[in-house]
Amino acid sequence: MIAEVAAANDVAYLPLHERQVEEVRLADPPPIPYREPTPAAGLGVVLRTAVLRQSLDTISRRRGLVRTTDHIHQNSRGAALIAEVIDAWLPTRSA
Repeated sequence: MIAEVAAANDVAYLPLHERQVEEVRLADPPPIPYREPTPAAGLGVVLRTAVLRQSLDTISRRRGLVRTTDHIHQNSRGAALIAEVIDAWLPTRSA
């Protein structure tokens, strides 16, 4: 639906969601239920990264997540996928 709205309004659409779904499906992780972010959870991530020096990838692995730390914020694999999608789109802009 978003792609159609973008096309109808002559706006670029990058298929990031589709790529993320494909990549997660290929990884076949166990289902992890989404939990609403809370201030305590946010503080937990800050403490884990700043005090315990854990990477976002470590936090993701600990939580059983593939591309994000919390179903929203990207780890390095998620960020790399975003970069790939943008990189594939950029040459089409200069053509």
